[in-house]
Amino acid sequence: MIIGLHGSYFVRNFGDTLLLNIIYNWIKEAQPNSKVILPYITSHKEAVEILNNTDTDSYKKYQVSQCDKFVFGGGGYFGEPNKSWLKRQRWSYRNYRRHIAWNKELFTNHIPFSIIGVGVGPLSNYFLRKKAIQLFEKANFICVRDNESLNYIRKWGNINPDIYETTDLALTVRRPPGTPNEKKVLGVHFPILAHFPQEKIPDIVSFLKKLSEAYTIKLVNDEEGQMDIGRRSNITRFIRENNIEYTQIEYHDPTTLINELNSLDAIITTKLHVGILGYALKKPVLSIPNHDKNFRFYKQIGRSKFCIPSHEADYKRLLAVFDECVNTEVIHNPALMEKAEFAKEKLISFLRLP
Repeated sequence: MIIGLHGSYFVRNFGDTLLLNIIYNWIKEAQPNSKVILPYITSHKEAVEILNNTDTDSYKKYQVSQCDKFVFGGGGYFGEPNKSWLKRQRWSYRNYRRHIAWNKELFTNHIPFSIIGVGVGPLSNYFLRKKAIQLFEKANFICVRDNESLNYIRKWGNINPDIYETTDLALTVRRPPGTPNEKKVLGVHFPILAHFPQEKIPDIVSFLKKLSEAYTIKLVNDEEGQMDIGRRSNITRFIRENNIEYTQIEYHDPTTLINELNSLDAIITTKLHVGILGYALKKPVLSIPNHDKNFRFYKQIGRSKFCIPSHEADYKRLLAVFDECVNTEVIHNPALMEKAEFAKEKLISFLRLP
């Protein structure tokens, strides 16, 4: 059996790679002898990480039309970022080429496919939204990762009855408790997008300087070289200029990074999946997000107060919220964990159907 696996694998980074690796493992649990292809992936290194270095001889050997079944994996690629109108149109064109333009190969060859663990909406481009709905309606089943995604699909007029609200697939990750640190360790994962309010950076740096009195600071990379001093799109140079001592957690692969996150006592991040893994590992996480999709997740886990909009990130509020965050025990919501397991069971059942 040949099974196609697709996702947001065009830029190698932790979250997108991890989600597809989780699904790959589920595929192999359902169909141990299957060949798994990643038809449009651009990085061999990422393919190795997704496929556990086992199917890399054939990950691009076959075409979509040769697949027996196909899986769209998790990620936020059916929801546009909060950017200017022009940048959203550019994003729409790119995403159409990456995720939609080739869908006719599935339709004309009558290949059964599922969509699992995706975030959806908003999509302001009418043409892209129409094509996404066409894809959703033809899927054997859809598992979206939050209620907002479900509401977007319903609002757009989707008529597929097999659609379920589940959660992010990364919540299935588990690790045993780590060894206690002599001095508490804070992971700071702070890539900054262009729209981040620059006037808030002095408050954030002062906040981190204060925390460095009680914590060892480790800058977290979820892409290679993400927090290097020479990159303008991170907070590293501001930390260096303010004489805050730090070391770095380099990015090697998802498994290594998960183990590193498991060794931390608390996490501050602007991105989604470092925060999701923090929650999965029962670490207190303070989010100052680059993207609106982060708010959905912290609402879902009942920790919205620890997800601060960047324009509200002043020094005193950060200190107060962080103090409450680290003193509020991270307790997994059993219903949410069951939703993640439901998504797995749904996919395995789909893959085992003749």
